[in-house]
Amino acid sequence: MLSVIALTNESDQSVIDLDAAVDQLLSIKGLRNTYKVSFAAISGGESGCETDEGLLARPAPSLVELVDRTGGVHASICARDWSRRLEELSHTSPGGFGSRFFLTNQAVIGTVEVRVDDVMIPDREDSGHLNWAYDISTNSVNFLPLSVPGAGSKVQIRYQVACL
Repeated sequence: MLSVIALTNESDQSVIDLDAAVDQLLSIKGLRNTYKVSFAAISGGESGCETDEGLLARPAPSLVELVDRTGGVHASICARDWSRRLEELSHTSPGGFGSRFFLTNQAVIGTVEVRVDDVMIPDREDSGHLNWAYDISTNSVNFLPLSVPGAGSKVQIRYQVACL
């Protein structure tokens, strides 16, 4: 297993595009073992942030996207208390039970629907909390740590099959 955690108050300085970064990260453990890799970040998030003491963190939207695309965890570096997010990080195990589901065919983006115990689970809550993400590069649905279905849950994933 490989867990990568980035901690920064700066914006992403990478010269590589996001798709290539995801491909490189997931390929570290081999094509059939992408479930063994996760990426987590503690950063300024999508739009940056400021602490109560006036310290600034620059936006790092690429890091947030990388977290989403690898089923990782993101925390704001400006949060007064990281304890809950750090606890989530400690419980994140790449490829842990029921966190990644590989599809048998390539899905048409935007058509993936996920049900757990016959209840539709949105990819993102109204609050912005991400439950799961479809990763086209691994053709899998990845649940985030706080949204992983419990042991024994019935998970159904429906989608339109892409014509290749």
